[in-house]
Amino acid sequence: MVVDYLNIFFLFSMLGRLGEWMMYPIIKKSVIKRGFLKGPYCPIYGFGTILIILILNLGISNNLVFAIISGLLVAILEYLVSYILEKTFHKRWWDYSKYKFNLNGRVALQYIISFVVYAIIFKIWIYPHLFDWIGMINQTILTMTTVILSVMLVVDAVTTVKRELEHKR
Repeated sequence: MVVDYLNIFFLFSMLGRLGEWMMYPIIKKSVIKRGFLKGPYCPIYGFGTILIILILNLGISNNLVFAIISGLLVAILEYLVSYILEKTFHKRWWDYSKYKFNLNGRVALQYIISFVVYAIIFKIWIYPHLFDWIGMINQTILTMTTVILSVMLVVDAVTTVKRELEHKR
């Protein structure tokens, strides 16, 4: 079960990174590499998805309650990640100050709403089948993939933290 959750984390971290790579040039008319880590993942999307699964596991059936809780928890996650990164490395990886209804530039209502829409789509169309889809994958391949992605993430995190701390000096 832990392997399943790790793979869900990695899958949605990578899908989130892919989404940013595809959407950013359309929205901002430029191509840049966003995110703290350099690999093919953006962990905040993976953690956000795991949060949604944990909320779903609470058995909340009311979509409005589910949407409010999802939006609130994801906003808290994004705010905390922004705060911790800034306080640790004295650098901001995103700033929503130019958007209406933002909180200290760390979270903005329009992005919270987009994640709530994602959460509802996830609840209705993905989550009911997710563990069945994972079960269709050969367990040896799944475990090897988890190990490889975990090693990649740890190496990426260690080298990125080291590099950022050196730049801080």
